[in-house]
Amino acid sequence: MGADLYMNQRYKSRLQKMKPEIDKSLKKLEDFTKGTIKYHREEENYFILLNKLQEKIYFRDAYNHGSIAWALGLSWWNDVYPLLDEENKLSIYKTKKLIMMIKSKNIEVSHELLEHYSSMEDARSFLDTKRNLLLTFLYTSIETGEEIYCSL
Repeated sequence: MGADLYMNQRYKSRLQKMKPEIDKSLKKLEDFTKGTIKYHREEENYFILLNKLQEKIYFRDAYNHGSIAWALGLSWWNDVYPLLDEENKLSIYKTKKLIMMIKSKNIEVSHELLEHYSSMEDARSFLDTKRNLLLTFLYTSIETGEEIYCSL
């Protein structure tokens, strides 16, 4: 479970363009034997395609110790949900408010997250990257003028 945020129109448009390539990759995965080098290479290609599909127009934050919201002392339900309209969309104005909320907070690395990293620096780097990805996503929404649909 987690928070899924996406710019629906841009996602649909990009999916339409990429669908033939994604379908071709999925077909290859069905045809190849799992565990083989061919399968592994095609699986890598498939994940690269998914990353391209989602880049800057989709963001996911799992409800676990790797959550950037939790690391910032925020809650998707208590802090972000009240910003949404009746269609679960985050307006451009509210996106700007969310950016201000995020920028006003310091990242706190939990002991539970730290258990998964060899150092505090590595754990902080993970969260810094996640924060930057979220901010890039939010800024893209503002730049394109597309509201963000949120499934919390």
